[in-house]
Amino acid sequence: MTVYTNPNCGFCHKQINWMKNNGIEFNEKNIKENEQYRSEFFNLGGRGTPFSIIKTDSGYEHIRGFNIQMLTDLLL
Repeated sequence: MTVYTNPNCGFCHKQINWMKNNGIEFNEKNIKENEQYRSEFFNLGGRGTPFSIIKTDSGYEHIRGFNIQMLTDLLL
């Protein structure tokens, strides 16, 4: 799982804390501090953070924002 974040994003901090509390492994990509991550983010259709990419059996799910229900359904 990859999460594109921005250090000034309150919902990013909430999602990261939620994932840590639930033992979910993830790769954080800070789009403010890394130009490559920012390009990936926009190329994947990102418009705001957090923006999560989760690999599933049928492909990839893109989750815009901190959507606890979708994260729970896909990860727990």
